[in-house]
Amino acid sequence: MDEEEDDDIHGMSFYLRTSGHKIDAKTELDKYLNEDCEPFIKKINIDILNWWKVNSTRFPILGSMA
Repeated sequence: MDEEEDDDIHGMSFYLRTSGHKIDAKTELDKYLNEDCEPFIKKINIDILNWWKVNSTRFPILGSMA
């Protein structure tokens, strides 16, 4: 038994390996932070809550927090 399996009390790593599912090591926050920034245009006001509404399908956890 390796160290990863010691921390896996519910056996999810075994399930994922045997079922063919892959573990996505990047969190939703990592994916969000790695995105390019929106271009800054001085005369345009950005409605941040609308941005989250539009992009909440890509970032559901962060969108619900916003």
